[in-house]
Amino acid sequence: MSKARKEAARRKSAAQRVATRSNKLQMLMRVEGESGSAKCTSSVDNPKLAGGEGFADGRALAQELFERACTAIETASPHHDYPSVIELLRQAIRINPSEPNYFVSLGTAYAHGGQHDYALAAFEMALQLAPEHVLAARNRRKALEALGLPENTQIGL
Repeated sequence: MSKARKEAARRKSAAQRVATRSNKLQMLMRVEGESGSAKCTSSVDNPKLAGGEGFADGRALAQELFERACTAIETASPHHDYPSVIELLRQAIRINPSEPNYFVSLGTAYAHGGQHDYALAAFEMALQLAPEHVLAARNRRKALEALGLPENTQIGL
């Protein structure tokens, strides 16, 4: 097999691995696509937090979880406890899956933990919500680079 074919096969394999991780990440988040929009099944026991009159409370809880994750990153040692940060961010996303910054932060935590395929999936989700999100686009490029994939790689979510 020629060097070019081996490289093409490696890139295809890496792109497929990221698409698989994207699907796994969506299942972990329990996000379901419905006519192009993201929906979420809240893991919170209070049904009011899923919408309706308590939706603002749910958004506040999601924001609190997000802020706790950010604080954990800022105050931690150089070896951050990324699994706990990732869990906080996943909880925030379960409650409010329409906030692209939560996905960007989740992707950043995955990237710092060396899980670039999950990071790329999170950045892709952020860009689906906010196609002009500069930080998501920049971090997507970094994740692709870390995975050895070209910038124009299309990941099917």
